[in-house]
Amino acid sequence: MALNEVPTLIRWGVTPFLFVKLHVVPTAPRDLQLSLTQLDPPIVLVTWTPPLDIQGPLSGYKLTYGVVGDSYIEERRFDAEITRFTTGFLGLY
Repeated sequence: MALNEVPTLIRWGVTPFLFVKLHVVPTAPRDLQLSLTQLDPPIVLVTWTPPLDIQGPLSGYKLTYGVVGDSYIEERRFDAEITRFTTGFLGLY
């Protein structure tokens, strides 16, 4: 596997969220990118840009990730100004 190639066994999702009384949901974040920045041990960089239609003040993002076929899912929450995350990855290798 070359640097910047993320294995297809990885599943990811980034979801924006708002803490408001109305049930208004922003559109999805744009330009979700995954980059393998180091091979051994594997380190993955995840980046995204804010949604186009936020529909109110954006409270932050919820990032979920795991290995395809595995029931374990990791969840991280970030403030609205954060648009990148680096992780050593789940013992894939």
